[in-house]
Amino acid sequence: DSHLVKCGALSAAELAALGDAGAAAVIAGRLIDADGQLFDCSYNRRCMSADLDSIRAIPKRMMVVEEAEKFAPLVAAIRGGLVSHLVVTASMARRLLARWTQEEAA
Repeated sequence: DSHLVKCGALSAAELAALGDAGAAAVIAGRLIDADGQLFDCSYNRRCMSADLDSIRAIPKRMMVVEEAEKFAPLVAAIRGGLVSHLVVTASMARRLLARWTQEEAA
């Protein structure tokens, strides 16, 4: 479960509905879309957290991803310029390389 559900900020049903509406990941407590941009929703409007531009301004932004189900959120964070350094498994690295190779060819 997402930490937003664990801490009670959103119910599992609310988070699922936001995902169905286009939310792709949670960064610093904020929901982002598949392009790594702030997702327009009431939760983000009431969330008190660092804004995404402030995060992007940090020179070194490390993301650690191990779980296969975190692939789409990782891609969203990369697209949004929210990560500068990655720690991933070899299988996740292969998936990322394959994804970017396909996008470059398209």
